[in-house]
Amino acid sequence: MKLYGHLTKEKMNEIFYKEPNFIDLDTDFEFLKYSLGATLYIPAVKTDFYKYILEYKNLLSVVLCLEDAINDSSLDEAQKNLFYNLKKLRENKIKSIPKIFIRVRNSKHLLDIKNEIIENKDMIMGFVFPKFSLKSAKNYFDALDSIIKESNKDFFCMPIFECDELIYKENRINELSNLKKIIDQNKMRVLNIRVGGTDFSSNYSIRRPKELTIYDMLVVKDVICDILNFFLRKEDDYVVSGPVFEYFSSGDRVMKPKIRQTPFINHLGQEGIVKRKELIENSMDGLINEVIMDKYNGIIGKTIIHPTHIDIVNSLYIVNHEEYMDAIAIINEKENGVLKSCYNNKMNEIKPHYNWAKKILKRAYVYGVFNEGIEYINLI
Repeated sequence: MKLYGHLTKEKMNEIFYKEPNFIDLDTDFEFLKYSLGATLYIPAVKTDFYKYILEYKNLLSVVLCLEDAINDSSLDEAQKNLFYNLKKLRENKIKSIPKIFIRVRNSKHLLDIKNEIIENKDMIMGFVFPKFSLKSAKNYFDALDSIIKESNKDFFCMPIFECDELIYKENRINELSNLKKIIDQNKMRVLNIRVGGTDFSSNYSIRRPKELTIYDMLVVKDVICDILNFFLRKEDDYVVSGPVFEYFSSGDRVMKPKIRQTPFINHLGQEGIVKRKELIENSMDGLINEVIMDKYNGIIGKTIIHPTHIDIVNSLYIVNHEEYMDAIAIINEKENGVLKSCYNNKMNEIKPHYNWAKKILKRAYVYGVFNEGIEYINLI
């Protein structure tokens, strides 16, 4: 799949200084793990969900949930529906479909549906491991190894950090330290580490309002900081994705919107005022704020629960022209230790900014680079 591949050549030239690249299973792992973007969660019991997967443009990844979104009494029905829909996707013979992952309940459940997985292996990229902890980690990876061997196909996994052992501070550092050792042993199979903000919030009986971000919830912010500390170190380069944003329509609000009116007017004129109002009315300003906070804390990828979030999230991961020019200058510099940005607004120090520049170029490969003067507003 190529992000925004449905746009005309004229529109692509108008928007992009550097277009997104095609991403498929043969894409180098270093780029593949950055390419999940907005990951849409779909309860596996949803009727004919294959139609939605085919319909949504720019949907890069999907998680079909058999865990929290499914009642125990509906599990058999959900499993039958899931594999029926995978069959329908295959029958449509569409070359460009999102990366598909199955969220199982536990390692035993993964093995319970092993035969169905193998029958549909061409449609499945991997699995989401919920409640990932020291108690469950080895069993999850053993189950994954078993399926890889029997299917003769490489599958990826995405552990979710959401268990009590991580939110409770007295356990957290030991848990993270030992989890990282296990994940390091399976590094090329871990496409992404996901953060379960909803479960973490539940432990303290709190829920963020639609106009605030997860970073305003202090106990959740605290655990996210520690996860990033362990997994975003320059020598590891894991990809950590942001917690789900659970709102898709608005009601009464307490806080003023944080997205400024001026950029919308500058880019879209009077239409921009209408677009901004529409975003605020649908609580999208909270999502925009949170994705921006995710991005500048090193998080790439976002769990979403509504298709209206797809373009907002993916457009925010497109590299802006200034970032790209700075990154290229830093990577290509061989002699000087410091350079003035070609935008004449900052100094680029080669050694301290080198790792940042490498990550920017990986994002640019997957999501593309905006033309000068263009930003996410032009694509939502």
